[in-house]
Amino acid sequence: MGPVPQERDVTLADLGQSPDFAGTLKRIAGSHGSIHALLDMRALISDFAPEAVELHLPLMRAIAEAGISINRVLWAGHCRDDISQAYLESRVGLFRPASLILPETMVARNIARASARTSFSGWLHRLTNERSESGLQDVLYREGQRHVCDVKELHPQVGDDAHPTFKERGVYWITGGAGGIGSLVAGHLAGRYRARLVISGRGPLDERRQALVESLEAKGASVLYVQADAADPDAVRAAYTLAKKRFGRVDGVIHAAGLAGREILLEVTLEAFRETLAAKVEGALALEQALGEEPIGFICHFASLAGILGDTGSGAYAAANRFLLALARLRQERSGRGESLCRTLAIAWPLWARGGMSQSGDESARLYLVSSGQRALANDEARLLLERLIAGPSAQPIVLAGEPSRMRRLLEAARIRKSLKGRAFPENNIHSVNAAGSGHEAESASLGERIVRDLTELTCKLAGLQPEAVLPENNLAEYGLDSIGLTELAANISARFGISLPPSIFFSYPGIGKLAPSREKTFAGRIPSSLSLIHTCR
Repeated sequence: MGPVPQERDVTLADLGQSPDFAGTLKRIAGSHGSIHALLDMRALISDFAPEAVELHLPLMRAIAEAGISINRVLWAGHCRDDISQAYLESRVGLFRPASLILPETMVARNIARASARTSFSGWLHRLTNERSESGLQDVLYREGQRHVCDVKELHPQVGDDAHPTFKERGVYWITGGAGGIGSLVAGHLAGRYRARLVISGRGPLDERRQALVESLEAKGASVLYVQADAADPDAVRAAYTLAKKRFGRVDGVIHAAGLAGREILLEVTLEAFRETLAAKVEGALALEQALGEEPIGFICHFASLAGILGDTGSGAYAAANRFLLALARLRQERSGRGESLCRTLAIAWPLWARGGMSQSGDESARLYLVSSGQRALANDEARLLLERLIAGPSAQPIVLAGEPSRMRRLLEAARIRKSLKGRAFPENNIHSVNAAGSGHEAESASLGERIVRDLTELTCKLAGLQPEAVLPENNLAEYGLDSIGLTELAANISARFGISLPPSIFFSYPGIGKLAPSREKTFAGRIPSSLSLIHTCR
């Protein structure tokens, strides 16, 4: 681990890049019995780049690979400006999926924004105090004063006709405007306001995009389509120049560009991780560079609820959205001080009924909605909320659709993290029998069929259902499993097969029939060929 740093002499090894980081954790656990808390203080060194969000990937993977229980991970960072702070706050999103990957581990970040750096001993004192709390919170120390996240309910008002949110024939630029949500917003502005629209996207004006342009123009809009990668500052600047040349001005910007991360954090490639971050993060910064201090009415970043609650295990998507939320809040604070005339906000949207990063009809999205108690937001609801929230005072409004008391519990669980450990079934509920003596069906069953049967029986036990009610082709959402239920199912599958299976895996393979083939080689090495496992379901 390297020498113990002296005060103001932080010389920590780059553990995140060490090929034997998992081995180091194992040795520590072997010497001390367990690791109660891991303090990650690498970001306090002077040459740390705040934008290097991927620095934490090896750490998370090493904890999972080590296979040891670490109760708490506290991460510390220092910054002096808005953009660096937004990058540091994006780690909150990155760590949110930890409960789906490392359910026994609580992760939180501690950021100091100050002109002078805190000493190493001062950080140890801070983190020790945070570690002693029953649940972990993300903390910001601003010039030494401690701040924590909080939420309050909003009751946005509808703008009157004399002061509408959008202008008749106003000029609005939508990045990612040819995508699912972007095109829905464009359709609303075309139909209601006959807006002049600048639609930008990574792809060329092909047949699909041309059809979109024509449909918008049929509603009364004037449309300029510009091929521009939102993460490319030169392309974004050129798009803004074309917009002003065509329409003379831009009244507002909706940043709806984005990519959804599909791979789980433990498996995502560095290239895919950075690409998911870039569309939203680099896109937001490119827009700021292009717009400068010109009199734009508003910039509205379309963020996702993933930045608050976490995504389904990829991490990068949640981190990108958390960056947008932080940047909007910090930029709006500037406006409140009279340093900017532009209204800036980022809306943390839930899944929309149509359109979005993950289609609400997708099986993974369905499991996500059911397990969290949410529902997809109807498009009419979304359009109305968009107008209200842009007109309102909040810089980072959060939208949840679902039963109010359960939505409040979701937010509280995101604000204060606690260990989520799945309960294991008693060993006497699991019986091994010889396949040769269990009948012709068991004897003739293939390895894949026996794996499906074992997973089915575990699901039946957890959901309290009879075996015939649990079908391999069904989505796990049909059995009413919430996030705790999915964690418990993963824990019991892991215990049964002697493997480490994160709960996030179910969002990639939301049914037993999909999970079993995806991990058949892993399971196969854990099942004696002569055995079939039968689980008693009561």
